[in-house]
Amino acid sequence: MKKEFRRFKLKKHLIRVHSTSYRELREMLDVCDKVIVGDLEYIEDVEGITLERKPGVGGYVRVAQSWRKRKCPMRPDEEKAILIAYKKEEDPELKNIYLGILIKYCSPSSYENDI
Repeated sequence: MKKEFRRFKLKKHLIRVHSTSYRELREMLDVCDKVIVGDLEYIEDVEGITLERKPGVGGYVRVAQSWRKRKCPMRPDEEKAILIAYKKEEDPELKNIYLGILIKYCSPSSYENDI
């Protein structure tokens, strides 16, 4: 699996679920913990998604509530337009760009159930 697609799949999964485990991510992505940690760091540092992480047995990975509740600079109709474009896009690279716009500029509550 290409790194970009794996990270896209990981971002999408994290936004959709309340919480997940490293084990679940290992099985879903078929990678080792080291790769998962690197991808999570990328998602935090480059994508700007605030995560809460606890590795090990009983550990978890989840998107921080503070990130989910942050204010959005876009109007609701602008958010809706980006979400519609995201849903209709078939090219994986462009779909990832739309997801990046949603993550960067839209309130997570406006799209987290639709991605």
